[in-house]
Amino acid sequence: MPMLCYEHPEPLVDPSAHVTLFAKDYRTMLPLLPPVDVVLTDPPYMWYVGLCAMDARNDIADQPIEGVWPVYAWFWAWYPLLLARVRRALWFTTDRRYLRFYQGMTTPNLTMTVWPLTDEARLVHIGPTPLPCPPAEVLAQYRYGSDSPVGFWAGLLAATPGAGGLLLDPFCGTGSALEAGLAAGYRVVGIEHEPRTFRRLRRRVQRIKARQTAREGVSSGPSGPGQET
Repeated sequence: MPMLCYEHPEPLVDPSAHVTLFAKDYRTMLPLLPPVDVVLTDPPYMWYVGLCAMDARNDIADQPIEGVWPVYAWFWAWYPLLLARVRRALWFTTDRRYLRFYQGMTTPNLTMTVWPLTDEARLVHIGPTPLPCPPAEVLAQYRYGSDSPVGFWAGLLAATPGAGGLLLDPFCGTGSALEAGLAAGYRVVGIEHEPRTFRRLRRRVQRIKARQTAREGVSSGPSGPGQET
């Protein structure tokens, strides 16, 4: 039986680096990344003819194949790769119409828990064991169709068992989830293909690092540890 192996001559994620950013297509990078502890992401909502018409009464089999097949192709490009690489928790948002696809692809050794965010959007957790619903004040911060605030992602990490390790956002946009991960003590990896968005992401990370450096300087001071004012 033929086997396809993905290898890379150099480590793609340096264990000593707090932040690793890739200005690449996720389809190129995901097969090459090492296992991660947590995935925290808001993937793009890919609308297609046929999928838009689906509701709770429709079945996938009722949809024209030309409308449904691109959705399968989109999910297979990233979802199984993440399931195979995440250790503790996979958090992501989705339109409710996509849930049946995710449910059909999730492996039996993992549990999927779903909570409503808006009429259309859902929050999904996948991991070895189910988790209780994050606090309502966390879920209320979600923004449909735009960059959700750091507090939303921070609340999801607070509900994740364990702490630290490596966090991945394969569709990181301007980096809210990465910022939450850094604040929670994770090393973070972000992938963003769109050039203008990547430039904004890089500037944001530079500002975060500058603030951290300033805090460390105030805390230590010239004569040893002190208190930040």
